[in-house]
Amino acid sequence: MQFNKLTGGASIVRCMHATAVRTHNRSARQLAAHQETPVIRFRLTELLSEKAFREGRRIEWQDVAQATGIHKATLSRMLNIRGYNASISSVDSLCRFFGCQVGDLLVYVLNP
Repeated sequence: MQFNKLTGGASIVRCMHATAVRTHNRSARQLAAHQETPVIRFRLTELLSEKAFREGRRIEWQDVAQATGIHKATLSRMLNIRGYNASISSVDSLCRFFGCQVGDLLVYVLNP
């Protein structure tokens, strides 16, 4: 530990260490809470595969976007962002497109 006679450096170093420890502990708690936080997951990939198989054709995300009126960026967020907060109208449009119920589109996952 370095000591600076003019500023009382020893106490500054201790304070910086305590702050780093608190930050580390808080980050660990947030990470643990995030890992245990339940999320609602979209089953878009599975439903798209099932629909493509039923119809005997390849379906692209662009096709889903055009048919539902949902922007491709929004579909991408639904696929890639854990716990994405989608609007009810988006969920409704996707259920209509896939011909499914909300429970078929969304799955509650306790530990993702």
